[in-house]
Amino acid sequence: MTLGESFGAMRELHSMHHPGEKKKRPTYIKVRDVNNPSKTLRIPVDEYPAAMVFYRMHSAGILDGFPESMDLSKQWEFTTICDRQKIDRYMEKYGQPPIVKFRHVPESFARLLAKIAYGQVLCSLDPNDFRPICLPYIVGRKKNLSYVVGGRWSYPDIQPGIGYELRTNCVNFLDKLLIVAEIQFQPDYQTPAYHVLVGDVSGTTEVNRVLEKIAATSTVTVVDASLYRKPSDDSFHWMPDRWPLPAWK
Repeated sequence: MTLGESFGAMRELHSMHHPGEKKKRPTYIKVRDVNNPSKTLRIPVDEYPAAMVFYRMHSAGILDGFPESMDLSKQWEFTTICDRQKIDRYMEKYGQPPIVKFRHVPESFARLLAKIAYGQVLCSLDPNDFRPICLPYIVGRKKNLSYVVGGRWSYPDIQPGIGYELRTNCVNFLDKLLIVAEIQFQPDYQTPAYHVLVGDVSGTTEVNRVLEKIAATSTVTVVDASLYRKPSDDSFHWMPDRWPLPAWK
């Protein structure tokens, strides 16, 4: 998935291009004239009130104990962010509301999240330090990305001035370590937070070794798994619903 598939014109407005791209950036955007459908308006990029499109998600299927065959992406909901003041200026100048177009690409969006999450964990671990549960979904050997990709249904607090946030979180059950990455685009707006079950580690010795190596943002250690309950605070959306879960039995 490219940024253009989900963020559309917002990508042009904020110059969200890969440094290696050679394509000349457009200075205007063509949109249909609502008042005269046979005509096209040429809108300068800096005047167009582009929107970013995201998906709101519940927890990844594997963390809620659902079977791998259950596709939860059908429950994901669209949400957008845009500049209300720019919309008002656009309507005043052009006498019509802006037209926003976007593609419905839940699988591509989830795969993008999985790629970011895997890369985030590899910043501090080597590939052979853990079992990469998300990797088959990244390369396309497995299709149901909602099994390992999910999110927080409620919105986190807005963080002014923050463009993105990546976190590496661990749940330590002593002999099993779950590695979960958190991702949020544009925390300076009201945007969803996501999580990806990147992988796991088995055996107390290996768990302790990896914990010493991984650059974890948060680590929750569960001494007695029989007493484990998922915290009710939504900021812990990345933790398993219960333990053990079917995927680890």
